[in-house]
Amino acid sequence: MSNTLNEQLEKLKERLVKWNGQLTGFKQWALANDGILDETEKSLIALLEKEINAINQRIAQIEKAKGNTSSNNATASSISDSVGKGGTNKEKDVTRIQQLLNTKNNAGLVVDGDCGNKTIIAIEAFQQKTFGWKDGLISVGGKTWKALNGGTDSNNNGNSNSNTNNNSNSTNNTVPAVEGSTGIGD
Repeated sequence: MSNTLNEQLEKLKERLVKWNGQLTGFKQWALANDGILDETEKSLIALLEKEINAINQRIAQIEKAKGNTSSNNATASSISDSVGKGGTNKEKDVTRIQQLLNTKNNAGLVVDGDCGNKTIIAIEAFQQKTFGWKDGLISVGGKTWKALNGGTDSNNNGNSNSNTNNNSNSTNNTVPAVEGSTGIGD
């Protein structure tokens, strides 16, 4: 069974690379064409992003079935370093966070390991929804990581995920949803 799951996982990861490449190429082509994404182009981008999200969800399901949630160094119980606003943002950790945000919060992120504006907005949206505060940072073993990864700290609304960013969680501004976003860069 493990061999079959490994084969499925590898095929899905290959497909993910293909779709991410197609999405990036299409966005570049569409913007180079006239500098504007029209409704048809946005619709096609949304379809590609939907396919990418479905692949990410299937990858997460297979990794969970295999008993590991990532083929990278980040594991179910930890990420290797902080991700988000002011974080270390190692590619493997960012990839894992993007996958989890897509699966748990339907964030619509392209999983590329780059912690750009959309990824930070998605982190903040998850924090606002889950805790009522946002600082845009996911720390190793922190509240946001535990909540995102299925831990039990999601009901503690009083403390920031990061010990160094406690002042940033005093705002109660809502974060716009990123679902269906078609911007370039994340």
